[in-house]
Amino acid sequence: MIQLMGGANEEGYSHALYRAFSLKRASKVPNKSSLCRMRKRISYLFFRDLQQERLDRVQANAPRWRGLRIFGIDGQMLTLSRFIEMEKEGYSGRKVSTYRESYYPKGFLTHAYDVLSGMTQDFTFGPRLNEQADAYEMVKNFEERSLTLYDRLYFSKKLVRLHLKHGNFFLFSPG
Repeated sequence: MIQLMGGANEEGYSHALYRAFSLKRASKVPNKSSLCRMRKRISYLFFRDLQQERLDRVQANAPRWRGLRIFGIDGQMLTLSRFIEMEKEGYSGRKVSTYRESYYPKGFLTHAYDVLSGMTQDFTFGPRLNEQADAYEMVKNFEERSLTLYDRLYFSKKLVRLHLKHGNFFLFSPG
C-alpha cells in the first residue's frame, strides 16, 4: 500500500503493479479507474480469513509492556459522500445550529487497537455517535491484565466498573 501511495523513484502505482504482477512492460498494467471499478465487485469476505490469520498470529505473539497488552480506543467523525443509499441507512448531516445541519452525512468510527503492534483489535462504524457504548462492548473482549488508554470523553462509571470486573487496567486522559 505504501508503494501504491508513494510516487518517488521506482515507487508509485505503476511500479507497485509491476512488482505485484511480475510485469515487465507498462502496456500490461491496468489503469487506476479499472481497478477502482473492480474493487466494488470484491467483497470484504475475500480478505476475512487472511485478516483473521494475521490477528491470531499477533494475538499469540503480541508485544507487551511490563507484562501488559496496551490497547487504545478512540473515535472519529468522517464526512461521507451524499447518496440516497446512505440516507436510507440513517446517515445524515450533523446539526450546526438550531435550524440547520451540514449537507454531507457523517459516519462515526470507534476504533480499538493494540498500541504496541499497531493491529486493529475491534471497530464499529455507524450513523450515530456512541463512543462510550462502543468501547463498553469492545472491552468485554480484551484479555485480562491489559491496559486500555482513553481520552477524557470516555470516562464513565460504567466503563470503570467493567474494567474492574474483567481485571483490566485503564487510563483516561484528563485533557
